[in-house]
Amino acid sequence: MFKTIISFVIFIVITLIYLHFREHNVQVHCNECFTYDITSKKEFENYCKDKVPFVYKYGISPEEEKLIPEAMRSTFSNYDIHVNDNEINLQHFYDAAVDVSSESSYTISTNNTTFINDTDIIDNIRLNDDFLKPSFITNSVYDLWLANKMSCTNVYKSKFHRSFLHCLGDSCKVKLISPKYDVYIDTQVSNYNVHDEINKEINFWENDSEKNTYNKSINKIKTVDVTMTSGDILYIPQHWSYSAQFGENTSVVRYSYITYMNNLLFLNRYIDIAIQKMKHIYNVYCK
Repeated sequence: MFKTIISFVIFIVITLIYLHFREHNVQVHCNECFTYDITSKKEFENYCKDKVPFVYKYGISPEEEKLIPEAMRSTFSNYDIHVNDNEINLQHFYDAAVDVSSESSYTISTNNTTFINDTDIIDNIRLNDDFLKPSFITNSVYDLWLANKMSCTNVYKSKFHRSFLHCLGDSCKVKLISPKYDVYIDTQVSNYNVHDEINKEINFWENDSEKNTYNKSINKIKTVDVTMTSGDILYIPQHWSYSAQFGENTSVVRYSYITYMNNLLFLNRYIDIAIQKMKHIYNVYCK
């Protein structure tokens, strides 16, 4: 009798784990992005579980208004932001943007975890994201994207359980790519987060076939085009790819959430990173 109970409990546990893995791995293809008027957390959770992209008028809090570029230039002008693997002064970033004759002008800034931690921005973001958080999260990853007008990001492939882009300022356009087209997009794990995959060569915003090395592949991909205005938030399902193009005086906050099951799915990546670090330590100190 005791063995039967133990076997039953083990069966239930394995079944629950399997169902959770299946939920995290499910990929849904669609050719449109929906817009919803959401009135409750339960309704919001149900839409997220559908695994299809949607836009929701999230609004902008007084704390988030400080993250609009015009306000940031007066508040955080002495801080550095991350641009192309370098740290650049925020004021210099925008000064170079308006100098069209400058060969060193910068177009986009991402991977600003250090910047938002060095300022009070991280506290302002955390004040307002409880509504977005799923259950059983282990980590919340925040990033702030800054860019010149018409600049676009690389193509990201989200491996987070949930990702959101929050438009602050003027407007932001996003091209979403369904997992159906993954065969045409080669991605590599980001140097900054193992849950991000990135492609730096493909450009869905570039119409010049000579400049766009992935032109033939792009012709086979049907993107879902979304235009966000100030206060809109875009839900990006896990496994979807995306690239954003910025309007004038616009910044984007990216909210990303990792759950317990999400971590298990990427256990092999964590092991690979640990091995690489051990090899590096060995090469530096033991040879």
